[in-house]
Amino acid sequence: AHYDAMPAGTLAAPAADDDGSGCAALLEAARLMRNIDFAYTLVFALWDEEEQGLLGAKFYAGGMAANDRVIRGVINMDAIAYDGNADRKARIHTRSTANSREIADTVFAVRQHYNIDLDLLRTDPGATYSDHAAFWNEGYGAILVIEEFGADGNPFYHTPNDRSIHFDVPYYEKLARLSIGAFATLAEPLGAAQGVADAPTAPVPGLQVWPNPTSTTTDIWVEMPADGAVRIALHDALGREVVRVHEGWIPQGRRAFHLDLTDLPAATYLLRSEGAGVQARSVRIVRVP
Repeated sequence: AHYDAMPAGTLAAPAADDDGSGCAALLEAARLMRNIDFAYTLVFALWDEEEQGLLGAKFYAGGMAANDRVIRGVINMDAIAYDGNADRKARIHTRSTANSREIADTVFAVRQHYNIDLDLLRTDPGATYSDHAAFWNEGYGAILVIEEFGADGNPFYHTPNDRSIHFDVPYYEKLARLSIGAFATLAEPLGAAQGVADAPTAPVPGLQVWPNPTSTTTDIWVEMPADGAVRIALHDALGREVVRVHEGWIPQGRRAFHLDLTDLPAATYLLRSEGAGVQARSVRIVRVP
């Protein structure tokens, strides 16, 4: 989130929604997650000078890139508390840079898994007016979580009246929960299952999928070194099984299975093959609209 405010100059700038709402949610995330062990390092970042051109975020992202540092993903919360028409709409801005689309998939899966009552709208390619764009510019995966800034924009944006009295507090809580849940999922609490972003999309020895990406169906080929019982299943971004492709005995050799994804939402999924005496293998399958 960013802590600088508009308007500039001598006018008061409460900046409650833009972006005090993101800052408060970020501090709550730090409080909730402080005693949990994660597989990845967490960075709780409060950027300065977003309003002047994303300067704080650009400095950080540029420094990370210059030192060849890996960033698993960025979730940027910027204005998440205003819902003037109470339609519960919010936007997730993403694009093809690095794993940005997989991060967006995780957000949608978290919304579904925890039954968070929000109508999420995916914007792809997303806008570049907030700090997430500084990471896109350096080739890192990032998304923006924001209220429906276009059709239902906060009329007090960048004015001395951007105050918390205009918040829709239940809506704000839902967007904060959504962002924190997605962040925790990406960071992988220790002991969690393999995530979608960890699996390759290229052919894996013994497990191949074509076509991939697909908008409808795809075929799966499994190589069996010996007779054995195998479970082949498709999982969503939270690791939940959404399709059981096969469970049972497969004789030695190459076996084909057909997978129909037409009833699944557009997202990135993890196909996993495992069984007794067989090395577990995973590959990402991308379902496009």
